[in-house]
Amino acid sequence: MNYRIFFLFVLINIFLGTVTYLYSQSNLENFNPQYSQLKEYLIKYKEIQKNGGWPIIKAGKKIGLGVSDPCIKKLKQRLLISGELIKIQEIITDSFDIELENAVKQFQNNHELDVTGIADEKTIQELNISVSSRIHQIEINMKRWQEMPPEFEKQYLFVNIAANKLEFVENDLSIISMKIIVGRFYRKTPVFNSDLTYISFNPYWIVPPGIMKKDVLPKIKKDTSFIQKNDMVVFQDNKKINYADINWDKIDSNSSQYKIIQNPGRENPLGVVEFSFPNPYYVYMHDTPFKKLFEEASPAYSSGCIRLSKAVELAKYLLNKDKNWKEDKIDSLINCGKNNKVYLEKPIKVYITYFTAWVNKKGVLQFAPDIYKRDY
Repeated sequence: MNYRIFFLFVLINIFLGTVTYLYSQSNLENFNPQYSQLKEYLIKYKEIQKNGGWPIIKAGKKIGLGVSDPCIKKLKQRLLISGELIKIQEIITDSFDIELENAVKQFQNNHELDVTGIADEKTIQELNISVSSRIHQIEINMKRWQEMPPEFEKQYLFVNIAANKLEFVENDLSIISMKIIVGRFYRKTPVFNSDLTYISFNPYWIVPPGIMKKDVLPKIKKDTSFIQKNDMVVFQDNKKINYADINWDKIDSNSSQYKIIQNPGRENPLGVVEFSFPNPYYVYMHDTPFKKLFEEASPAYSSGCIRLSKAVELAKYLLNKDKNWKEDKIDSLINCGKNNKVYLEKPIKVYITYFTAWVNKKGVLQFAPDIYKRDY
């Protein structure tokens, strides 16, 4: 009798285990495909960890094609383990050859680094991140991908804050890709989803409360002519008032009785075009008059909004798709200098995300720097 109970107990556990497994597998179908792709790399990286990981590269200077250095042997071993170096001689030499240069370029491309083929300080730093840290990074991002929809819309805007990149995707193809500038560490760009509803040409800049408190008000208190110099207008209860009539020294930094708006123009921080989507963070995407910032290594300069390197190009493409507008019509809207809002007939989904690990269209694992320290 006891044996029958035992075998019944075993059968029940097998059944429950099978059901649990099938349920977990069916749940995977509800996750974005990135989840399962990262899971495959997680298995690979855990195998690398099991086999001892990869060597640490010690280099005191930049090394590139034609250079001989004792650390090059370990550099080749490192890239061989992670897969960037495919073709390798039977005897690993200390010479920086063309195969190694291509492997370094591939590594740099996969880690959001400048693709130079030279093992510089930043490249060495990325190479020396331990496999256990990479495993943790993959696992964190798998959780993030779980929160994304299993399928995206036919067309959408995808912002990856960590990779300082925006893509307009249509039918699973990246139609427009551009570098972006995101919020500083202490003014982080938030993660959220919304819908792009209108595009504003020659936009007014309504100073957000946070920027008003931390930036604009202190400058006004220091020099009230700051308002006039920047072509700004002050409103109280939706009525325009003379800024010179206000005793700015007595205005509390938390006060919300005044609203400041900057007129369209060359000094306007939004540039010539703004992309608006409803959200509680006062965040939007926009052009910028400060183009040189896109050449900087760090993508974090803004106060939370997203500056676009190809804002006008994006506006032209979207309005051509939405309204069949030609480029010259949009150029005329910009050149007239006046504010014009153009509402989209079909709102476009916007995903503001933070991913430091993902798999690209070629099936290759990509890493981005954790600029906001959210991975730990």
